[in-house]
Amino acid sequence: LGGVIEDAVEQVRPAAQSKTISIGVQPGPGIRLVADQDLLLQLVLNLLDNAVKFTPAGGSVGVSWSLGDGQALVRVSDTGPGISPEHLPHIFERFYRADSARTRAEGGAGLGLSISRWIAEVHGGSISAETVPGGGAAFTVRLRLMG
Repeated sequence: LGGVIEDAVEQVRPAAQSKTISIGVQPGPGIRLVADQDLLLQLVLNLLDNAVKFTPAGGSVGVSWSLGDGQALVRVSDTGPGISPEHLPHIFERFYRADSARTRAEGGAGLGLSISRWIAEVHGGSISAETVPGGGAAFTVRLRLMG
């Protein structure tokens, strides 16, 4: 799992650097999953790409992984504007965009989080989002440990 996350971080690092956004990686334990590596990479890339996209210049993005409740946990957080409470129940729906003006300027079809949820579910897991007190958003992916 750590290798997949580190690969995703390296892929989004140039976009983050162009906005002077720092990416902090808090390494967790060695976790091996029975999973489709390409799909997991896509899931983490979607979350990191959104975090960079919606974090203002000079902000930061954090990613970590851990074990908890018999699951692998991946957390991606940012110092962006967060997600309004009225949008939280809908952000994993296909084509849903919380701020159409901003997302139109940033690009995207409103599919990334829907795809991320599908990938998590295919792996026996789930994904959730929250607004972080003081600003920003955090996404937590829970993946079933197999074997």
